Amino acid sequence: MNNVRKTNSNFKKILFIGAGASFGARESFSIKPPLGPELLQWLKLKSKLLENKSSMIGQHSTILEAKNILDSSKTLTDYEQFVASLKREDRIKLHRLIQIMFTDLNSACPEIDLGFKEAIDLYDNLINQLKIDDTWILISLNYDILLEQAFDRSGIQYLYPCFPFTQEQDHYSQPGIRIYKPHGSINFFGQANHQMRYGKDAKFDDYDDLTPTKFNFKKNGEISANFPTVYAGMKGPKNVYTRASDSLCHPVMANYTKGKDGDINDDTLEKIRKECIDICKQANEIIIIGVRPILDRADDPVVSEILSLKYTSLTYVVKDTTASLQEIKSIHPEASLYFEGLKNYLQSI
Repeated sequence: MNNVRKTNSNFKKILFIGAGASFGARESFSIKPPLGPELLQWLKLKSKLLENKSSMIGQHSTILEAKNILDSSKTLTDYEQFVASLKREDRIKLHRLIQIMFTDLNSACPEIDLGFKEAIDLYDNLINQLKIDDTWILISLNYDILLEQAFDRSGIQYLYPCFPFTQEQDHYSQPGIRIYKPHGSINFFGQANHQMRYGKDAKFDDYDDLTPTKFNFKKNGEISANFPTVYAGMKGPKNVYTRASDSLCHPVMANYTKGKDGDINDDTLEKIRKECIDICKQANEIIIIGVRPILDRADDPVVSEILSLKYTSLTYVVKDTTASLQEIKSIHPEASLYFEGLKNYLQSI
């Protein structure tokens, strides 16, 4: 890794991953991460599994609240549509559950494996075979941190751009591979501006800046390293599932479905989306793994805009999804297509 300051035009190679990548990385595992279409049902089943575990007593109220919200879904089967139908406070509760369930629960509850237990998987192979270093940009639509754990195992530094750093520092000058997560992550937490509470005897909802999804995201020069408004990239699963039950910390996750409330996505994720697209416009090569083309019902600009751009080289890896392959081929007729998943792709390169 080097410390040379980079601008967006310096990055010519993109790795763009979705839920199919994490599923493919663990396809040989007996328990796998869920794919997008099955996420809502998966959350219902697994929340029941965790509900009565004594080792999860510290997270019991969080799990129970989210389970009750999930049980209210009688007709919807799509996670994004269900989340868009919820009130803001209920979305926050559901996101807290995801933060708990998408982390490695081994230290808290060794008998439970939900597919996210830290272990060597095909992400390790992907990093090694592509020789990923800080000349690459990574874009991940995944809430999970399985890819980041593979970097940790390899001793490779990484960082999350657009989050606050200490004064006079920014993500362009910091060492490490830049990982953009425009949909949020289980280790992204927002914190309300506590200064608004000093000397106040007011209810939580009296101030817009204190409501869960309206954080005051300050610019780099206005942030204190000791009291950030955003947490990102905290090491260790304990940091995730303990903060997921902390009323002062709120998940930074997104929802992109038509009909959503205007305040559901925060400014930091908007910055991440815009920078992702700007980088892709200047890139030569992109490898897309496990990302489904966005359906008409969604309004997330990231996937559709990234796929619509022209690249010198585009590789698309998916697991047996004919519709996705046809759509990609119509946009990029010269694309290299792999339709048997991540394992097959790694064996072919």
